[in-house]
Amino acid sequence: MVPGLPAALDNLPHDILTRSRHLVFSLAELFPSLNQAVVSALEPADRAALYEAASLQQPAALGENASKDFVLRHVFGVVPDLLRTPAALLSVLLRRHYAGQRVPPALDARFIEAIKERFQHWPLGRIVPDREAFFDFLQQRWRMFLDARAEGTGAVREGTDALASVLPFDHEDVRVYIDNLFTEGLLHPISHWQAATLSKTWLGVGVQWDARQDAAARLDRLLAIAAESLPEQEARHQDWFRFAKLWARVAALTQEPDGKPNEKQQQAVDGLRTRMDAAFNRWVASRYASLASLPRTRR
Repeated sequence: MVPGLPAALDNLPHDILTRSRHLVFSLAELFPSLNQAVVSALEPADRAALYEAASLQQPAALGENASKDFVLRHVFGVVPDLLRTPAALLSVLLRRHYAGQRVPPALDARFIEAIKERFQHWPLGRIVPDREAFFDFLQQRWRMFLDARAEGTGAVREGTDALASVLPFDHEDVRVYIDNLFTEGLLHPISHWQAATLSKTWLGVGVQWDARQDAAARLDRLLAIAAESLPEQEARHQDWFRFAKLWARVAALTQEPDGKPNEKQQQAVDGLRTRMDAAFNRWVASRYASLASLPRTRR
């Protein structure tokens, strides 16, 4: 046995060992300034972003909580001290949950602890870590928002009590997500006593009005989103997972009674399918082999 060499490598032929270099990499060596428990909880792709940030920032040795704060800021783009209004918090949670971002539980706990005093009445324990719970929360608050608009109450107020106040869906940092949320089925349009009026505004995407027209408009929006989201050659496999969900929604909508595409829409569907197949074949040819390095299970 060669001294200092792992047993598995010691079984290699002697000629290979004598011509090779034995390199050891560990999280402690790659991230000497950060808490190792925090780093090890991250996804490999997030560690790559963390390494870039740590190389640029070169922080001094950080304890556990300081390491969590560093990761929240530089990997997930979250600075709890800057979240002072419902719009700011909603924007952060929308960015995270819309993208399907996975955050380690320990970081979620740190985030919640940092903001709980400012958002005492928000169900943070549910809507921060749980994607479905967050969108259920938005779905419930959507009717309250429509009622406020229909009753002409003016600007939606940004109180800190989510159970008593209307959420600021019309804030520019929140509204940018609304169309996609309803189009992609993460939120669902609802019936409303002022549907005829509301349907003529930007709120119409979340209001049931004419089933046939609603389905046609949604298909047009889905096709536009899917066309813009088609992964490129260098895309990660997660990008194809996300696109597959979009394509599934397109296919499902075209099979609904009210969603039968017209001639122009069918041409768009067929064209997108052709582009998708070609792009995926190119991606598989160049990137499929690298998937062998992925872990079989996710923590």
